[in-house]
Amino acid sequence: MRGARPELKLIEGGQQDDEAPRPEEQLPPPPEGVPEEMHAEWRAIVADLKARRLLNDSMLGVLRSYVMAQWTAAQAEKSIAEQGVFVEGAGGAMKPNPATGLLRSSRDMISRLAAELGLTPTARSRKALQRPPGQGDMFADKWDL
Repeated sequence: MRGARPELKLIEGGQQDDEAPRPEEQLPPPPEGVPEEMHAEWRAIVADLKARRLLNDSMLGVLRSYVMAQWTAAQAEKSIAEQGVFVEGAGGAMKPNPATGLLRSSRDMISRLAAELGLTPTARSRKALQRPPGQGDMFADKWDL
């Protein structure tokens, strides 16, 4: 790049790094009932949806269901790891661990809700789940980078 380096100036009304975020920039906290170990997942998805300008109040219920399905799947996997894929039934015969069915239904739910939230690569390619043109990258419509 040639020429003098541009001088960085603070825009009036802009936010400095040491300032607290404005209330409209704060992310909604995880709702009650979401286990503590899933709070990081909640915050990561909320931040992603907000960055893509897709976060609205109607998505929070779907997001809660997604996070809880993730937690349920993790609990089912833990149970299967501890007890095995087969457990002893009432008559002493071996039967599939009930957690395998729970794991299957949780994974199905995760797949469906991830697509609804635009968390999968295929879902992100849909036009409705992309940033509106001209928002996000100020040079997107000026240069083909």
